[in-house]
Amino acid sequence: MKPIFKIEADDKDITDLLSARLISLNISDETGLVSDKAEILLDNRDNILDIPPRGITLKIYLGYDEKSLSLMGSFIVDNISLSSPPSKLRIIAKASYGNDKNLSNKIRSPKSRSWHEYSLVGIISKIATEHKFESLIDEYFNQIYINHIDQTNESDLSFLVSLSQNYDALIKFITGKLVFAKKSQGIFISGKELPTTEIFENQITNWRLDILDRGKFGKVIAKYHDFTIGEEKQVFAGSDDPTYEIRFTFTDESRANEAAKSKLAEFERGITKLELSISGNPNLSAEKPITIPDIRYLKNKNWIINSVNHELSDQGYKSTINAIEKF
Repeated sequence: MKPIFKIEADDKDITDLLSARLISLNISDETGLVSDKAEILLDNRDNILDIPPRGITLKIYLGYDEKSLSLMGSFIVDNISLSSPPSKLRIIAKASYGNDKNLSNKIRSPKSRSWHEYSLVGIISKIATEHKFESLIDEYFNQIYINHIDQTNESDLSFLVSLSQNYDALIKFITGKLVFAKKSQGIFISGKELPTTEIFENQITNWRLDILDRGKFGKVIAKYHDFTIGEEKQVFAGSDDPTYEIRFTFTDESRANEAAKSKLAEFERGITKLELSISGNPNLSAEKPITIPDIRYLKNKNWIINSVNHELSDQGYKSTINAIEKF
């Protein structure tokens, strides 16, 4: 099957204009707010291509059949470069946060405020509402209590990224929604599992497996807020040094205990990373689960995609995947 693409600029189909000039099309999709990006390289040897205006929205589709092309995302053009010889035009666009093109500026504007006695969900929901997003938040985060945190001369976007890093979460803006979810779970916000894609050895160009030591922590401390006396307490799992302390505070003792045990088990397992290149599959994206059933070292394991790069060129269409093992 021959791979095909479709590109719309501000809802106008420009595929025919680009098809004869396309050198390569790259789309990167990563976990969290590492900005998803599209890069289009065009042959401009006759120097007749117009420089596209920054700020236009590109909708990019990939696939093998015009009737079932997959939308890879909406991207706002923010960088154009020309080079010669040979004459080329490169367009770089970053993922759109929604239909409002000015939103990226609004959410990046610094502000200062204090959040006192909030739940984590309450903070995220309030910021989402302020920017007219619907918030989709993993119910796991309902159990996290924040006594006090300051947002000092920091944009809402930067503050959200900090929260996601502090609570080991991923954050995404998807078609008018602000998503805040646990990393590497392969689960919809609704709680339903994402569909698993099987990848077979004959689809794989090359692969690499790395098995790493995650850390030698022998004890994990977790904190919780005791609302009956208004004090912070702690629990622990394991008894050996060194000690790892979970940075955030839970709403009750049982949830803190569960978190400490889970984190200790994670340290004991280590981490297994997989990189593979396959024939292009537009249905693969960050956080989706995959399995490889017919390679000895990879089968009987569940993998979650951390990042995927889709590349279309005169060499064909390939997808390069980075994944970790899910336990």
